[in-house]
Amino acid sequence: STQSTWVIRSGANQRWHRWLALWEAERVHTHTTLYHVETEADLLSLQKAARALDLPNRLIRDAGRTQIAAGSKTVLAVGPAPDSWMQALDASAQLTEYVR
Repeated sequence: STQSTWVIRSGANQRWHRWLALWEAERVHTHTTLYHVETEADLLSLQKAARALDLPNRLIRDAGRTQIAAGSKTVLAVGPAPDSWMQALDASAQLTEYVR
């Protein structure tokens, strides 16, 4: 996702830079994952799990140009990261639904 790649490019985490380069070159199995959550608390829990695993992530707040209130936390961008790291997030998230 654009937001998570921005986080990587603007930061100093060299592992994340390597993952991004591999993802852009499509040389290894790296991916991003879209999770469906019911509550903001679930979204924050997922972000906490991503941070605990040291995965690139960025919490997105809505601009408020639609029916969603400005500043609402609506999306968590995670990745790109190697499959094994993202699978660790899948396992720790304990969510009922996600789309790859």
